[in-house]
Formats: sequence, structure tokens, C-alpha cells
Amino acid sequence: MIRARIIALLPLLLHTLAAQTITPRLNDGHIAVTALKLDFLKGKTLDRLRNGQAVSFDFQLQLFDGAKPLKRSLQRFVLSYDLWEESFSAVQMSQASPRTPLYSTARLKSEAVAGWCLGRMLLPLPAVDKAKPLTLQLEIRSSGNRLPNPLRPQGSVDLGVLVEIFSRPPDPSELRFTAQSQPFTIGTLASP
Repeated sequence: MIRARIIALLPLLLHTLAAQTITPRLNDGHIAVTALKLDFLKGKTLDRLRNGQAVSFDFQLQLFDGAKPLKRSLQRFVLSYDLWEESFSAVQMSQASPRTPLYSTARLKSEAVAGWCLGRMLLPLPAVDKAKPLTLQLEIRSSGNRLPNPLRPQGSVDLGVLVEIFSRPPDPSELRFTAQSQPFTIGTLASP
């Protein structure tokens, strides 16, 4: 009887262990995130990179109060792969001028790419009760060639394009990745 219950719960336990989570932290008046192991470079997207194609990724970090979104950060990163060095290069595109590189780095191993990109995802601290439970959600989507950049030259975000990117089903050649934090409070982030 107990053995049957354990066997029945095993898929749920394995799914829970396999789920990727992000951890919020404070960074100079902003909420930032870290992830122990964020593996989004895989499958056909990784094949495209290793075949010499640059691939754009849209990262969306949202702060939620229950189901209500409070803050959002959207960043576009363009990744490429150097066949000779067997490493990745990453470029963060400017929000003020979407075709202009803002920051870049090279010689990243696959496990360091996510950390570099996440290090540039910041949300301003919200004006909420420091004891109110909040959650963070990170979505990463490889951009198809047919979708425009959601970042406008004025520094704002084209919400129509943003909804299209994150709500449509992924193309088989594209990647969609989601990770979520455990509930937290601003007060616990501020504690030493």
C-alpha cells in the first residue's frame, strides 16, 4: 500500500526536482535573480548556434503579487558560438536603440551564458509592504526571424509584440523556457 503511493508520487517528485527555480536578491536598490543551474541552451536552438547562426533571445522577468504583475523587465540578448574556441559570445541590445549593442562579452562556456544574461535583468524595488509575499517569473524565448524586436527606439516596449512573443506556441525551431521563484518578501531580501 505504502509502496504503491510512493510509486504514484514518484513522477511528481521527479518533476519537482527537475523544475528550475530562480532566487531573488537585492542589487543596489533593484531586485535581481540568480539561478543555480539555468540550462536553456539545448535542442534545435543550440544546433542553430553551433551551425554558425546568431540567435536572439528575449528574457522577460516579472514580479507578481499573487496573479497581479507589479514590475516587468524585458531584455534582448543575441548569442553566437565560436567554433574554434568552443565558446559563446553574448550581446545585450539597447532598449533606447534596439539595433545598438549595449554590453557584450565573449568566451563564455555554456553554463556561464545564463548567469551573464541574468546579471543584466534588474527590476526596481516596488512600493509594497515589505511583508507581502511576492514571486518572480523568468521567461526566455528564442526569437524567430519573423518577429520584430519588442524594444522601441524610445526605450519603451511594444506590448503587442511582447504579447505575441510570450503567448504564441513556440515554433519547433524555437525555445521556450520558464522558471519561477519561491514566494519571498522584500523584508527577507533586505535581511542579512
